Amino acid sequence: MTDGNATPLHRMKTGQILERVFQLCWKGRKTLVAIAIVPPATLFATLAAAMGSFMIPFIARMPKNMSAEQTPRMGFVFFFCMSVVMTLCSAAFAPSLAACCYASVHADLGSSHVTFRESYAFACKRYWSYLALFFLTILIATSPVLVLEAFTAVSALSLKYHPREIGPGLVALIPVGMIVFIGVYVLSIVLTLRISLAFPACVTESLGASAALRRSDLLTRGAKGRIFLVLLVVYAACYAAYLVGFFVVAIWFAFLSAASLTMGGHVPIILTLIMGVLTLLGVLCMMIFFMACAGAGISTALAVIYNDRRRVTDRRSEDMAPMGAPV
Repeated sequence: MTDGNATPLHRMKTGQILERVFQLCWKGRKTLVAIAIVPPATLFATLAAAMGSFMIPFIARMPKNMSAEQTPRMGFVFFFCMSVVMTLCSAAFAPSLAACCYASVHADLGSSHVTFRESYAFACKRYWSYLALFFLTILIATSPVLVLEAFTAVSALSLKYHPREIGPGLVALIPVGMIVFIGVYVLSIVLTLRISLAFPACVTESLGASAALRRSDLLTRGAKGRIFLVLLVVYAACYAAYLVGFFVVAIWFAFLSAASLTMGGHVPIILTLIMGVLTLLGVLCMMIFFMACAGAGISTALAVIYNDRRRVTDRRSEDMAPMGAPV
C-alpha cells in the first residue's frame, strides 16, 4: 500500500502505480477535471461556432445536385473549417496537458496542493514550448498512419487514371495489405509510448521540445508494456464511468418516449423541443466530462510513471531536481 501523501522511494509495481493514480485522481479530482475540461469544452464550442456561422449557411446555399466542379469546393471548405477548429483546439490542449502534468507531478511528490490558476499560470509561462511539443508528439505518433494514408491515396489516384483489371496478383496482395495496416498501427502505438513521458519531462525539468522527446525515449526503455497496461486500465475505468452516465441519459430518453406514448403522441411542440434540448445537452455534457476525466486520468498516470521511471533511470531519488529546475 502506497502512502497517500508522497510517492514511495522504491520502484513501483504496476498495481502500485494504478493504486497511486486512482488515489491522486480522487484526491485532486476537482482541480484535475477543471484543468482537463478546458480542451473538450473548447472543441465543442469551436465546432458549434464553425457550424453555425459558416458551414451550415454555406451548405444551405449549395445546390442540391452539385456538379463535379462544386464537389472539390465543398471538400475544401470542410477541410478549411476543420483545420481552423483543430488549430484552436491544439492551442487549448497544449497548456492543459502541461497544467495537468504540473499538478499531478506536484501531488505525486507529496508537495503542497496546486490550484487551477497556479497550474495554468505555470503552463502559460512556456506556452510556445508546450505547443511545439504537442505538435511534435502528434506528428511523431501519427507519422506511420499518415504515410500509409498518403500511399493509399496515391494508389487510388493511380487506379483511377490508369485503370487495371483485378488479377490474381492484386487479390493476393489483400492479406499482405491487412498485415501492413495492422503493423503500421502497432508501430504508431509503440512510437506513442516512446514519447509518452515527454510532457512530464518538459514540465518538470524545463526541457525544450526536442530534449523532452529524447528524455522520454530514455525513460521509457524497458517500460513500454507497463505504460501501455496502466494507460489502458485508466482509460477503461473512465470509459466504464462514461457508459454508466450514458446509460442514465438513455433511461431519461426512454422515459420521455414512454411519456409521449402514454399521451397518445399529442405532446406540445415546445415541451418536445425542451425535452430534446435537455437530452442533447445531457449527452454533450457526458462526452465533455468523459474526455475531461480521461485526460485527467491519463495525465496523472503519466506523471506517476514519470516519477517512477526517473527514480529508476537516475538511480538515486535524492538526485531528482526540484520542480522547474533542469536535471
